[in-house]
Amino acid sequence: MRKPGTIAALALTAALLSAPAFALSPMPNPAPVPQERGQGRSNRNIYEIEQHLNHIMDELPHDERDYGGHKA
Repeated sequence: MRKPGTIAALALTAALLSAPAFALSPMPNPAPVPQERGQGRSNRNIYEIEQHLNHIMDELPHDERDYGGHKA
């Protein structure tokens, strides 16, 4: 009788060997995103963070946890 770890290792090996080759190859890099510089990018970062914080503050009153008294 084989040990449970041996059976699991054999099953994993069989699964890897039967997987199609494309599943084992790395994903190609996506097209590079043009980098924005200067004040425009900084303004967009601030705007995105503000939107995220506003969403969190809107959701917090609906949260049942008190976070150890820090929710208020």
